[in-house]
Amino acid sequence: MIKTVLFDVDGTLLDTEYAIIQSFRDTLAIDPAILDEELHFILGIPGVKALERYAGSTEEIQNLLELWVKNLNSHMKNVQLFPNVLPVLQNLQDRNYQLGIVTSKLRPDMESTLDSFNLRDYFTKVVTASDTEKHKPHPEPILRAMELLNSSPEETIYIGDSIYDLQSAHSSQVSFALAGWGAKVHEEFAQVHQLVTPEDLINYLEG
Repeated sequence: MIKTVLFDVDGTLLDTEYAIIQSFRDTLAIDPAILDEELHFILGIPGVKALERYAGSTEEIQNLLELWVKNLNSHMKNVQLFPNVLPVLQNLQDRNYQLGIVTSKLRPDMESTLDSFNLRDYFTKVVTASDTEKHKPHPEPILRAMELLNSSPEETIYIGDSIYDLQSAHSSQVSFALAGWGAKVHEEFAQVHQLVTPEDLINYLEG
């Protein structure tokens, strides 16, 4: 029986795709001829990993990361919670599920996100890219969250929108459900349970 529900953030709780891609374009002055679809690889992984193919040194990556964060902040007006996320979180909390976050965001960014979107009271534990040595699709972030929540793989499900989320869930041996409202089509998603709306999660867990 599932007792612990872990969530990704970008593309799952928050509609951040436009802001992330446009701020990435601003940071690297990417050719407008390059389609947004060609940049989808940056979604769902730590910013450092996304920048590695564009920068040669650790110092250069760090400088670009700081600029990206600044540019992303200028696009925050385009970021919003997906519809009905908060009522679903409240419903899950009322049903005594343990709720946690496993995200590729860095800790300072996640702390700001929790406050900006009134999410802090819903989640018992939050694991960010600042908290683990390895990151999705490696299992370490989910394993860390389960450790903090004293939960087993059999009792845990991860809700995410990217192939990295799916791979991390599989490698940590927890259940996975796709946040279909924020996900992009991928052949590996054909074999997983797909939620169309956040409300579907309640029916899935209680069905």
